[in-house]
Amino acid sequence: MPRFECGICGAVFSNGDVLAAHIRSAHGAGSAPSYECEICGQRFNDEASLVSHMSGAHPR
Repeated sequence: MPRFECGICGAVFSNGDVLAAHIRSAHGAGSAPSYECEICGQRFNDEASLVSHMSGAHPR
């Protein structure tokens, strides 16, 4: 079963349409992400999402 993961918060969905709707409603897809991970370059709309990403994807 394919997994479609939100690059902002890590939520997982069963199809891309649901993921796209999630991003629009939960993360305001119209705004450009302004927080960038210095390790992998992934971008986030808010600092809390970046902090969450760092602790999960790049634990020290």
